[in-house]
Amino acid sequence: MNVPRILLAGLVVLAVHGCSQEEPAEVKKGARGTPAAQTKVPPALPVPPEAARKAPRSIGVTLSVNDARKTKLTAGLPIYVQCSIANEHRSAAVTGEALAALHPTIVTADSKAVAATWTLLRPPPTRIEARARVVCAWTLTTALPEGSYRIAVALDATALTSDPPIGRVAVSAARVQIVKGTVDPGWQAHFERRMLALKGDHNALIALLGKQVDSDPDDSPLRVELADALAASGRHAEAADQLRRVAAVLRKQRRGRGEHPVPDWLVFRLEALDARAAQSKDPAK
Repeated sequence: MNVPRILLAGLVVLAVHGCSQEEPAEVKKGARGTPAAQTKVPPALPVPPEAARKAPRSIGVTLSVNDARKTKLTAGLPIYVQCSIANEHRSAAVTGEALAALHPTIVTADSKAVAATWTLLRPPPTRIEARARVVCAWTLTTALPEGSYRIAVALDATALTSDPPIGRVAVSAARVQIVKGTVDPGWQAHFERRMLALKGDHNALIALLGKQVDSDPDDSPLRVELADALAASGRHAEAADQLRRVAAVLRKQRRGRGEHPVPDWLVFRLEALDARAAQSKDPAK
């Protein structure tokens, strides 16, 4: 059957132009532990020339809030921001004072600047090697009222040094919605532990996790978290011991269910930790 010419022309137009779809905007986050000065969102940078906009991307910046690119948090929960910076150059390191001066900025859903005070958890880099990725982090010490926010950083390619020169910096913002409600103590404890981990305070984290595990010995996820903290501080034998306790709990819980009592990931982790523990006892291995 012949297709009418008008209908055929309409189908061709749709195939060429496609359907319009709105895409999210791409406005993207002192000494360690020392509150930084109050910061505000800087004025928008001038629109770069066409050549700069078409330049190949050299630096990719991705932000997250409480380990999520987009999240909803109850008012009163701790808020921390991570900024992952990837140098996509194949052979050139990137330096610049703009890296060390990096800090998050906050705007409301209608693009109004929000004054905010941050405490540094993990300092920004002063140098990023070729094809490397680094992560810096802050905790927000200013309470945010209910509403929707975008958290980004301002990083201008012209403020960075590299050979060959930086082509383009692409920043992907994080989004958070603050809602009214009762703070969940479990989530609050989890976020507090994450901030200790980002800060690199392994001793405080291990002490806190140890107390929480003692109060609930069968909490396997919490014990795995303790094992991770012990391993990060080089205490591989103790980490392996914690995972063996997890395996014992799983065997007890899965008894008679006809399923493998210990998951493969746990077996592999135990083998790796045992190997590292043995190597630390005998550096010649």
